[in-house]
Amino acid sequence: MNRIDHPSLSMDMDRLIHDFSLCHGCGLCGEVCPRGAITVDSVREPSGGLGKHPHLDESACIHCGRCGSVCASGAIGQEKFTELVEQMQAGNEDHLVFFCRALNLAQPSILESGEFGLNTPLVNVRKVPQLSRVALPDGVKLVDVRCTGRIGARTLLSLLLAGVKGVLIFACPPHDCEYGRDTCLAALHVDGLRSLLKAYGMGDSRVEILFEQPASPAEVEAVIERFRQGRLKVTGQALRKDSSNNRVSGF
Repeated sequence: MNRIDHPSLSMDMDRLIHDFSLCHGCGLCGEVCPRGAITVDSVREPSGGLGKHPHLDESACIHCGRCGSVCASGAIGQEKFTELVEQMQAGNEDHLVFFCRALNLAQPSILESGEFGLNTPLVNVRKVPQLSRVALPDGVKLVDVRCTGRIGARTLLSLLLAGVKGVLIFACPPHDCEYGRDTCLAALHVDGLRSLLKAYGMGDSRVEILFEQPASPAEVEAVIERFRQGRLKVTGQALRKDSSNNRVSGF
């Protein structure tokens, strides 16, 4: 077994690289930015035609990385994702698990704090797992990210081509996403990737996304093990519970 690095060493603060000279002017980065930090303006070129030029308000940028996941021109890159692909290509891990940072903000449960009462919402009793407490089987790498929306289809494809057998994404429910506007951008990327994989004869590659918030590190471990064994097929769905023993059920 191995344990994930401390969250401070995660991809939470991955640096975005902006080279707007490569920009095609599609405007997708501005559309997915939750803070309006990127605007794409139409500017009259010397030739007389209209050109689209992006503008970044660095004071508004929160480094969620969603813009980098939709940029097709390479104008916005994510340094650590490039490094991750290289690590997976050269390392011993063949399964990769991404974890939304919002699900990793570890807090003691209300039961442990002694503040539980009759009127306490049941959702507040759940405890968000600390990734540093998750024991991983050999061959599995776990990485937490500020927002799963930064995991683009191009990055996922690069990981699969680097030899990764499966990618599992723990995402917060879209209506709870701090940046998502009721839409899970990672799910859109996964759905789009599937048709591409099928077209290239890679339809057996496994990329799954879960919207359930695990209740404990043990539950994270159980889900990862089922995924590694090829027994977890729940894309776009919440984890279901087996009412007889309250454990994650098979699909």
